Amino acid sequence: MMHPDCTVLVTSCDGYHDVENPFITLWRKFWPDCPFETVLLSETVPCAGFDRVILTGKGKCWCEMLAEALDQIRTPYVILLMNDYYLEAPVDTANILRRLDQAKAYGAANLRLMPNPPGRRAFRADEGCDLLEYPRNAAYCVTCQAGIWNREYLRGLAARNRSAWEFERFG
Repeated sequence: MMHPDCTVLVTSCDGYHDVENPFITLWRKFWPDCPFETVLLSETVPCAGFDRVILTGKGKCWCEMLAEALDQIRTPYVILLMNDYYLEAPVDTANILRRLDQAKAYGAANLRLMPNPPGRRAFRADEGCDLLEYPRNAAYCVTCQAGIWNREYLRGLAARNRSAWEFERFG
């Protein structure tokens, strides 16, 4: 049974179809106990190995495709990944679930799993919280690096941008 609060969404396009098989092979090798539905988003070419594939058709920009996929996902949180971000070591599922709990507890718009660049200041000095935050309007405070997103917040960002580059630059 899949976790009811989060879905992994892997974004792709037909032009990058060749990286999807290596992605899912490494995904299944390094995160065999992933508790989340793993969804591939692409244009017209499906790839085996994902729990579900969402095909949006040709001619849409990255953010339009993202918005369409988010409209078909019902979990409140999404782990957003690009299909060329390969896993290269085992994933600590307990840590990811702890991070999801933190995202829910703090009402996070995005909790980065790969904080690059690193956050600039402690999120909360109390409670021994180990999270850092990014100031609003700081360069790359929004990123396509792996992170746990509030699905509705992510959907709003997708509606305001076109490309992945614009999403990061102007989000």
